[in-house]
Parts: sequence; C-alpha cells; structure tokens
Amino acid sequence: QSSTEATMTSALTIACLWASQTVGLSHRQGSVSLDTISNGDDSNIGFPVDLKGCPPIKVMSIAMPDAQEYVREFFTEIGAGESAEVVPGVNRSSLNIDDLVKRGTVSRDYQPLGIVTHTPQAELATTFAHARAIRRFLDSDEEYGLIFEEDAAVNQQSLDMFISDGYKGVMQAVCSLVKYAPEGWSEINLGRCNDKCEDQSIQAHLVAGATLVRSPLPLCSAAYLINRNGARILDYHFNHQVRFAGDSTRVVLQLQSKYNITSVTPRLFKQRGRCGVNGCANSPECTNWGLESNSARLATSSIYPT
Repeated sequence: QSSTEATMTSALTIACLWASQTVGLSHRQGSVSLDTISNGDDSNIGFPVDLKGCPPIKVMSIAMPDAQEYVREFFTEIGAGESAEVVPGVNRSSLNIDDLVKRGTVSRDYQPLGIVTHTPQAELATTFAHARAIRRFLDSDEEYGLIFEEDAAVNQQSLDMFISDGYKGVMQAVCSLVKYAPEGWSEINLGRCNDKCEDQSIQAHLVAGATLVRSPLPLCSAAYLINRNGARILDYHFNHQVRFAGDSTRVVLQLQSKYNITSVTPRLFKQRGRCGVNGCANSPECTNWGLESNSARLATSSIYPT
C-alpha cells in the first residue's frame, strides 16, 4: 500500500468512526428571495432587506415531526421564515436492509460506524433524508441549496465576526461565501465537526478571524451550502451502493478527488445537543486526532472504485 493510500485510508477510518452574477430572484416555495425579506426585528441574526446580487438559495431543514416547531423557529431566527421548507426525516423503522441490499441501494459491506452503538438503519435514515433534501433542490430552479439538520443552531461567535465587518446577519454571510469559494467547489460546510484542523489550509479570507479552509475530515452535515454539481454527485452516491454514513461518504469522495468540500471556520452553525446517531452532545469543530489509527482497516480503493 502506498503512503498516499495509507493516508487516505487512515483519514477515512477516523471519519467513519464519527460517522457571481446577479440572477433572477424567485418567490417559490422553499426559495429565499434575498433582496425582499427582513427578519422583522432588531436582532443581528436575520438578514437585511436589501441583498441585491445574491442568487436565490433553496433553504431546507430535515426534521422529524417532533422537531418541526423548533425548525420553523430557527428559520425565523436566521431570516428564512416561511420561505424555507421542512423536509420530513426518514423513519429508521421503515427501512428493510435486506431489501435495500437486493435493490442495490445499500452495499452488502455497509458498515455502521458512528461513535455510539446503533443499527445501520439509524445512519441510513439520516443519509436518505439528506438524499431527499438534495433531490428537492435538484428538482428546483435554484443555483444553490442550503440544507440544515434539525439540531442546527447559530454559532454566535462566528456570526459576530461577520457582524463586526458590516454584515447584517446570517443569510447575508452565507450568501457572500459563494464569491469566496475556490474554483471547482462542491460544498461549503457551515457546521463541520471533529475535523483534524491542524492540517487544514486556508483557501480564502472572509472577515477578520474567519476563513474558508480545506481540511482532511470535514465531518458533520448539520449545515451546508451545496451547488448543483455537488448535489448531483451526492444524489448518486446516497442512492447507490451506500457503504457509510453520509458525512463519511463525503470525506471518501473528497479523498478520491470526486467531491470538493471547503469549510467555514469558525463554523457558522453548531448542534444544539439533540440526540443523533453520533451522540447527544454538540460535537467540537476540531479534535485533531492523528491519522495513524487503524490504518489497515479499510482499503480506499474498495470503497468507491475510481
């Protein structure tokens, strides 16, 4: 095994352990027309009335029924309001693994690799919920999709950096990221976790103290901005021979240069502590684990053939 393959395999192993130009503005269901919506109060969280030049973004959050009230409040808090869409989560009890394997949706070698003990259904339910949101984005006319999980929360520390630089709120900050993203980007991770931040490299300076970075393990899918090319890639891999949880799949694809993730740091969003497949805590942005652990556990070339 070459040193490159060993590094890729090691990085993947750790991942699996944690499982512009102005365009026409839309007023369709789920699309934020950023030049017309106000947050309706004096807070610094919602976005301002005037955001000319920002392309329309389809805003969605995946949520089970008991979290939908919180999600609607969250949409109002960030300024998306009723224009944003709640995408129903997938009930793990509805998934028949044997049937999914026979249909080719899930690999026979699927490995549930979250940090806590759980069934494959738990991870797959989350992955398929993201696949559902991504498909809704692709079925829309928007250039970008902004997708949240139901436990996403604003990271005020990061937002304050943008506010200090003259930004009026979350959505204006998010909208600005597109012009800073590196060429060929697929996804901007807005809420990464458990990353090996000591090995990250700066790709763009945003405001004082905040940057876009390329990093080895940009895990967690609590909040991310995706373009149509990135969405098409995930739409395929989240529905064909799925072998790992969604965030680990993203890391695999990036390691194989098939998917390009850039991350905001400090992250704009964190988790509010609602229990998920990786536990019930707000996972830290950085853990700085070494890459030497269990290096022979998986062969990268067997995950997704190049």
